[in-house]
Amino acid sequence: YGEVLLRARQDAELAALRRLSRYIGPDDVTAANPWNGATYLYLVSGRELLIPSEKVRSPGDRSLLADRLDQVGTDPAVCAAVQRQHVRFAITGGRPFSSGGTAWKAYPGIKAVPESPAFTKVATAGPYTLWRLTECAGA
Repeated sequence: YGEVLLRARQDAELAALRRLSRYIGPDDVTAANPWNGATYLYLVSGRELLIPSEKVRSPGDRSLLADRLDQVGTDPAVCAAVQRQHVRFAITGGRPFSSGGTAWKAYPGIKAVPESPAFTKVATAGPYTLWRLTECAGA
């Protein structure tokens, strides 16, 4: 019975990501915490992710944006990284897929997007909220 409920929840979350993908252009990149399930966006829609896996948080722009994406409206360095990476959207919410440890918490700049005046809420579906970048410092 537990497996049936888990499968139903997963199917609902995939359907939610499919609905949100309709707002994202085919050339846009979306930032999301890879531990929270939104990385399935690519699988259900082909939309590109800034950090497609928890194994791809390399130094440079991806690391900077994982830490400080919420500061894109006030920090020219963050704005420049967003422009280089073509980030136009962010997805927040979801459920951490971590049975232990705290690696899923290593994306504070993405988690703080809802508090950033540089993003505007586009839509919510299931446990996810899609945000559009509307302000970039120095742009």
